[in-house]
Amino acid sequence: MPWPDLAARPRPAYAGAGWATGLGRWPDLVAAERAAAAGLLVPVLLRGATVPVDIDDLTAAERRQMPDAGSRRRQDWLLGRAALKRVVEGGDTALVRFPHRCLSLTHSAGVAVAARADGGQAGVGVDYEGPHATDPRIARLFLVEREREAATGPDDLLRLWTVKEALFKATPDNEGVTFLDCEVADPAALVGDALDRAGHRLRYVSGGLNSGWLSVAVGDAAV
Repeated sequence: MPWPDLAARPRPAYAGAGWATGLGRWPDLVAAERAAAAGLLVPVLLRGATVPVDIDDLTAAERRQMPDAGSRRRQDWLLGRAALKRVVEGGDTALVRFPHRCLSLTHSAGVAVAARADGGQAGVGVDYEGPHATDPRIARLFLVEREREAATGPDDLLRLWTVKEALFKATPDNEGVTFLDCEVADPAALVGDALDRAGHRLRYVSGGLNSGWLSVAVGDAAV
């Protein structure tokens, strides 16, 4: 089906120009959390981890979900659980399934970030990417032509990847959905709107963190 008209959609009244610290860069997750709450217009909780959770601190149900011992996937999983347990009521993550209306999780470059939003949104998504080179040849796999034209270099591509990943995670039922199925209104904006092909609106906030990029997104309750 054809893309909806982005310009014709109502735009939220974002809170002031002081939503971010510096030129779109956040010194820590506290600043990122404030920016996300102001830009997304819903309460947002962001918690990070750089040390994997101790296996002894997992519930029996969580231990049954662990990947095989000795695998890199297990270490990534434990790192993610360390962050996720900080935003889940009671700390037991065994029943959490993604995509989730209130919870999201990301990990990259030895950092995990969990997000919780409790503003009645249809879904929430968070993505963090540590600093690394992004091959411009893969841009066509996650950016539509208009978005590719707006990307001025590798750093833009990395930022837009986190935006698209967060939007994907914020889509309640994303089975069969690709990054190309959601288009941002202004690819250069650090706080902005996006629409999927069905005309559902999502919102995102992105900023620099730890020399990488962090983006948080929510889907409207009507999604």
